Amino acid sequence: MEVKVLHNQTLLDIAIQQYGSATSAIDIAIENNLSLTDTNEVGTPLIASPKDTDTQIVAEYFQNKGLNPATQLTDEINVFVPSELGIGKMRVGTTFKVK
Repeated sequence: MEVKVLHNQTLLDIAIQQYGSATSAIDIAIENNLSLTDTNEVGTPLIASPKDTDTQIVAEYFQNKGLNPATQLTDEINVFVPSELGIGKMRVGTTFKVK
């Protein structure tokens, strides 16, 4: 089956949409010779071979509700995470309090 990438969709999103589980993203990546972390262009056709999964009910829920997960981080979203913060910048006793 061919699936077209929508705005801000990652391979994880497509796996959830098609199979109901993010674990199928690896299969999609291998089938399409992609990395899990690749940024996909809108409209790019991807192969998502049909398969039976225990999580198909999740995929059916998304399809029945017309939902298409799209969770790719964008520059607009990255503005909300200040670069001076984060786990790599924290120091115990100064910016990170242990109680």
